[in-house]
Amino acid sequence: MSRILSAIRMQDPQRPAINDWTYGALAGAVDHLAAELRERIGTDSRPVAVEVTNSAAWAVLDLALLMLGQISLPLPSFFTQVQRRHALTDAGAGWLVTDRAETGGELLRIGMQILYLHRLDHAPVPLPAETAKITYTSGTTGASKGVCLSACGLEQVACSLVTVIGAERAGRHLAILPLPVLLENVAGLYGTQLAGGHYLVEAPTLLGVDQPFQPDFIRLLSALSALRASSIILVPELLRGLMGRKPWPRH
Repeated sequence: MSRILSAIRMQDPQRPAINDWTYGALAGAVDHLAAELRERIGTDSRPVAVEVTNSAAWAVLDLALLMLGQISLPLPSFFTQVQRRHALTDAGAGWLVTDRAETGGELLRIGMQILYLHRLDHAPVPLPAETAKITYTSGTTGASKGVCLSACGLEQVACSLVTVIGAERAGRHLAILPLPVLLENVAGLYGTQLAGGHYLVEAPTLLGVDQPFQPDFIRLLSALSALRASSIILVPELLRGLMGRKPWPRH
C-alpha cells in the first residue's frame, strides 16, 4: 500500500482530514470508491481523466485511483478545448470522471457530491510501466507535453517536504491552486495527509479564484481569515496580489 494511504489509516480516525471528513471517514470513502471503480472499470488499464472542480470529492477520487494503481490524468479547468482533446488522445484515456451533470454518464457518489463516469474510445498508448499520474503542461509553445510520474516518485517528493517542514507543523492547509496542478496535488494534498494535517478545499467561486487570471483578492483574503488557514501554496501573481491588500487579518 502507498505511504500516503498508510499514513491516512495510521491517524486518529476522529482527527479532521479533508473539510468535514475525519481520517476514519476518509479511509472508508476511499475504500468504497476504489471498490466501485474496480467493478466498473474492470481490467481496463487506460488512464482515467479527472475533470472535477476543486472539492473533497476530487481528493477522494485521486486517492482511490492511487489505491487501485489506476493511472490518473488530471485536466485543469483552464485548459482550452484543444488542449483538453490533445491530452485525452495523447494519453490514450479510457475513462473520464466529471462533475458536469449535463454530460450524463454513470453516477459516482462521493459523500454529498455526485460525479459522472464516462467510457472513452481513445486507443491505448504505450506508457512507462510505473506510471501513476500523467500531468500536462499548458503548452505555451506547440502542443502541451505529458509527463508520466510514478507513485513512488510522487510520494518521495511529498515525504521530503514533510521531513523538511516537520510533521509537527501540520495545520490547516487551504487549496488555492487547482488540484490538477501538480504542486497543489503533491505538496498540498499529499503532504498534508502524510503529516496528519487538515486539508481544506473549497469551490473556487467561494475563494474568488474561479477566474484564474482575474482573481478576487478581497474575497480570497477574507476566506483565508475565515477558514483560519495556516498554509497555502501560491504562484507569484497571487502572492503579489494578496500582499498588495494589507493589512492581513489577525487570527
